[in-house]
Amino acid sequence: MSLTSDIVLIGTGVAPLVAASRFIAEGKKVIILNPDWDFFRENSEFPLDPFLPSSEILDNPLRLKKSTPQSALEILRPDFPGAVEYWEEGIQKEGFFDDTAPCIRGRSRLWVHSPGALLKDSVGYSQEDIEEIYLKAIDLKFQSKNLSGAIISKNFPGVSCVDLNSEHELLKAVITPKMVDVDLLRYRIGLLEYVRERLGKQRVVCNATQIELTKDGIQFYSQKSMKKSKVSEGVIVFWTPRLSYWIESYLAAKLKLYIKNKDIFKSILPTGVRVWEEWGLLSRELLSPQVIGIYEDMVVWADAEGDPEKNKSDLNVLKILKAGKLIPWKGYLSFKPENSLASAQSFSDLSRFCRDFLNWDWFSVRSMEPRLVFQWENEKEITAELSSYKLCLVPGCDGPLMNVVDNSQKVTKRFL
Repeated sequence: MSLTSDIVLIGTGVAPLVAASRFIAEGKKVIILNPDWDFFRENSEFPLDPFLPSSEILDNPLRLKKSTPQSALEILRPDFPGAVEYWEEGIQKEGFFDDTAPCIRGRSRLWVHSPGALLKDSVGYSQEDIEEIYLKAIDLKFQSKNLSGAIISKNFPGVSCVDLNSEHELLKAVITPKMVDVDLLRYRIGLLEYVRERLGKQRVVCNATQIELTKDGIQFYSQKSMKKSKVSEGVIVFWTPRLSYWIESYLAAKLKLYIKNKDIFKSILPTGVRVWEEWGLLSRELLSPQVIGIYEDMVVWADAEGDPEKNKSDLNVLKILKAGKLIPWKGYLSFKPENSLASAQSFSDLSRFCRDFLNWDWFSVRSMEPRLVFQWENEKEITAELSSYKLCLVPGCDGPLMNVVDNSQKVTKRFL
C-alpha cells in the first residue's frame, strides 16, 4: 500500500500529536508513525515542572515564568481541539465551565529547604537555595514570601499537624503563588482522539517497525505488510527515550550523509536519562488542593481532575513525584527497564518522608509508576535536506507538558 503525504511525524507521545493538530489546520496531508503499540505507554510527560534537580531552576529562572497561568494558557490552548479551562483558588469563573475539559490549575508552589541538601549528589534545596529562589522570583515579579517554622507544615500538602516534632520549627521555605499543573491525561487523550478522527486509521499508525527513509519518502512495516509513503515536504522525528535505539542505530548514520558537520549529532546528545518515580499514597484526611510542595527530591500535591473545589470528596490521593538516579547517556542503551523499578532505598526514603516530615504513623501505597526522562543541555533540532524532502530531529520532547508542547509548536512553525 502506498500513501502520499506532505509531512510524516514519528514519535511516541504528545509532541507529534500537537504538530499534527497544527498541520491539519493548515490543510497538510499528515501521517503519524509510532514505533510503540500505544501512544502513551512511555508516559514521558509531566503535568507540572518539578524544578528538580535544584540547579536547573537556579541556573534558568525563566522556567518559573513558563509555569505561570498566562504562559501555560498561551502554550496549551491554540492546538487543543476544544476548551482548556483554568482554575484558581477563590476565583469564581463567570460563564460556562466545561467539567470534562482539561484544566490548568494555578496553585502556590512551596519550596522547603532540606537538611541534607549540601550532601553529595543531593537534589534538594539548601537554605541558600531557598533565598536565591526568593530573589529570582521577586525579579520575575512573583509575589513570593519567606516562611519559617511550623507554618510551613500547615501549608505543605499532606502534613499532619498533630504533635509536630522540633525539626519542623527549624525549616525555612519560600512560597510562590499561581504556578500551574495540568490535567495531563485529558489533554493527551483529547488530542489523540481528535487527530485519529481527522486522519483516520491508515494515517495514525502504532507499532510501526522497520522504519526507513527512502529517496522519495518513507517505508515501514505494519499489520504484517510493508507500507510506503511519498513525502513532499518533510519527516519530523520527536526524540523520546523509547526512540533512542532507532535514532542511534539508524537515523544518526542517515543524518551524517546529508549534513556538512559530521559531529553535530554528538553535540545534541542528552547528558543522561533521569529515572522518575510517581507514587500515589492514600491519605486518611482530605487534602488541600491549594499548594504543591517541593522537599528534598520530591514534588508533592493533592491529585485532582478538573475543578478541585467541585470534587473535594475525591481529594484523598497524595501524589509524589520522586527524582531517582541519573543514567549516563553511554550506559542508557544497555540499561534494562526492570532496573527502573523502585529500589529498597526508594521505599526507605518514602517511609522516612511520611514518618518524619508528613508526620504519618502509617501509609498505604495506591500506585507507583517509574518513567525515564532525558536530561538535555542542548535542545536545538538538527535539520537535513534530503533528495526531495527535509528531515528534522527534535530533542526536548519529554518532561513538563508545557515544554513539550512549546518545543513542538516552535518546530512546526519553522516548518510552515
